[in-house]
Amino acid sequence: MKYVDLTLAYTDLIAGFGRSQVKTLEKDGWNASQLQFYSHAGTHMDAPIHFGVNDFTIDQFEPDDFLQNGLG
Repeated sequence: MKYVDLTLAYTDLIAGFGRSQVKTLEKDGWNASQLQFYSHAGTHMDAPIHFGVNDFTIDQFEPDDFLQNGLG
């Protein structure tokens, strides 16, 4: 089966995402960033409960629920 990854990398071009450098190798001896995410930033999936369709949350789905075998 062939899988196609539809996710996008988080960059400053993604609306609702921000990254700032908070530690640097030169000053702190290690690198670290602070990340800010809006809940709908980037590639994501809304669970049915988000829109009031039903009470299913995203953790109630199995990964296979989102795969298509190409036959249908």
